Amino acid sequence: MKILKKLFIKNYRNTSDPKVHHRYGVVAGVIGIIFNLLIFGCGIAVGLISSSISIIIQSVANLTDAGSSVITLIGFKLSSKPADKDHPFGHARIEHIAGFIITIIMLMVGALFAKSSIEKIITPEELNINTATYIVLGFMVAIKLLLMLMYRSFAKDIDSDTLLTSSVDARNDMLANIAILISMIVMNIFDINIDGYVGLAVAIITIISAIKMIGETVDPLISVKPNRKLVNKIKRELLSFEGINDMHDLLIHTYGTGSTFVSVHVEVHENTSLLDCHELIDTIERYFEDKLKINLTMQVDPVNPDNPENKRIQSKMQRALRTLNKKITIHGLRVVRSQTKTTVLFDILEDFDSHLTKKQINSVLAGVFDNENTQFEFIFTIDKPFT
Repeated sequence: MKILKKLFIKNYRNTSDPKVHHRYGVVAGVIGIIFNLLIFGCGIAVGLISSSISIIIQSVANLTDAGSSVITLIGFKLSSKPADKDHPFGHARIEHIAGFIITIIMLMVGALFAKSSIEKIITPEELNINTATYIVLGFMVAIKLLLMLMYRSFAKDIDSDTLLTSSVDARNDMLANIAILISMIVMNIFDINIDGYVGLAVAIITIISAIKMIGETVDPLISVKPNRKLVNKIKRELLSFEGINDMHDLLIHTYGTGSTFVSVHVEVHENTSLLDCHELIDTIERYFEDKLKINLTMQVDPVNPDNPENKRIQSKMQRALRTLNKKITIHGLRVVRSQTKTTVLFDILEDFDSHLTKKQINSVLAGVFDNENTQFEFIFTIDKPFT
């Protein structure tokens, strides 16, 4: 696949560039159209001559795959359009819609094939199997294998749901062609007609795969956890800047290649001046925009992690809260002292399956500091692990 990338995709390694991303889709779409039309022509001819419903089904599937490649082309073309006043975050999610359309086509084709196969089981026809049948089926297997490898490689490079869907479709077609080839050999040797049953099996595999892929193509349109590699990269880059002690509340909104928006809370020492803090944050945001193509917004939390009293308070709070939930954690803790009370400001991180209320948390924390010489007030936010 590397040869294809070198020949047809300029700067193919720079997959963060929207133009390169778009080019991957165009190349995959054009190659898919050409080869699917080629094996459709060969397959439909052999299928009609041999009267095999399973071969005809697979040939028509190749025609729909060519149509899917057209949808892929259109999807990548539209998704590469720049942002406008009605779509300020761009059009990149059209690519996911294209992938969804392809899965719907797979589902409809599978249902149609199942109907035709059942009819063949009820009223079987005599088959005319010859050497050309085996050659064409072998050719179809080889082409689908190459398409599967290309789609999978491209999908991995640019993190594309559309191309991943196409790779799964090509894999299913390849396995179906292998099954048909084996069944043709069996039918020719033992003189039995299982063509309708093989066609039905192929149709069922197509339907099951389509149903699975519907969820995978729709999920990004609803909301999913961001890519773990991206999360780790953002964390690594942020913590590499001197003055950033820690970070939390990382939120990532990705609308496609070149359209990623990130917000995060960063912890800096409370003695850092406002001017120095602003300069640091401004430098980091420019770095993310220029080097990583990420629109970053940061909130600064002033902390003093070396203060022994703050450490004592956080430790007591952490132990108390873990009586409610062992996985709960505290971050961004800040202590403000006055003559009448001590105010503790912090964030709590709990899992999505945990549903603690502020009343429960306040009740537990109040009991921990009953014996202190000052009154404690707790101001906090309950966060969920969005990354």
